[in-house]
Amino acid sequence: MKNKDYYLTGAAIALASTAALAVYAVKKAKTGTAATGLLLAGLAGYAIGAIAATEPARTATRRLAVEDLLDDADTELMQTNISEIFGNAADRGAAPQKLRQIELDEEATIEDFI
Repeated sequence: MKNKDYYLTGAAIALASTAALAVYAVKKAKTGTAATGLLLAGLAGYAIGAIAATEPARTATRRLAVEDLLDDADTELMQTNISEIFGNAADRGAAPQKLRQIELDEEATIEDFI
């Protein structure tokens, strides 16, 4: 069933429960006695209607609780990617050697490099 069907079913049951309670109230007011079954049916109908109307939300919650969002392979891949981003990957190898040594000239000024 679609979510809309659950909502409509819950609303229909609640409407029928309201009718049962109204009949109970009218009979009780007019004759002083009424069947207790109408009262119980109306109250039970409200409970069943609420359960039916909230079924899509409960199903979605169960589905989230049962299915893991990330499995072990996904977490391993994320850990590897994070390690590569932060520069501490295990497969990165040794640090690269310096390509050339820059000699320091204490007499050099900024204008020499511009």
